Amino acid sequence: MSRRRRELIAAKRAGCFGDWRNPWSRQGPGAGWVYPEQDWNKTKAEAPYSYSEFYIFRTGKKHDDAFYSDRMHQWDAAAWERAWKKVPRRFDQMSPSDASKWMTEYMGKPVTVTALAEGCNASSGYPYWIVWFASAEPNDLPDWGDPEDDDGE
Repeated sequence: MSRRRRELIAAKRAGCFGDWRNPWSRQGPGAGWVYPEQDWNKTKAEAPYSYSEFYIFRTGKKHDDAFYSDRMHQWDAAAWERAWKKVPRRFDQMSPSDASKWMTEYMGKPVTVTALAEGCNASSGYPYWIVWFASAEPNDLPDWGDPEDDDGE
């Protein structure tokens, strides 16, 4: 039996599902809101098509860099597909080690995911994920060009 399966069984026995405060329910901030200072944070149950960003997990380490899942696909679709073949799990079901493997495959170099959050695009109602990670080498991000040089084409 896999580690993930054992964790899910233990969570179910503990009565974790259905409680939005619990990270296993994935309905709200089990690991905290991304922006706790906002007084308008909403769970999936309260606003299913415009809920607030909440952590799925966070290690407590400093978040060095962050990428949004929808942008990652736009930046490098081939790397996106490679990463999904390597770790075929939805973002909201990834453990920290799964997310690190996925990001390492996407980036093409060793990285450690320090946090993962889910949010909802209010214009479409679809979820997106924010991946915070630390590179093995500081300030070593892929070069996708300077956004100031973008002429809109």
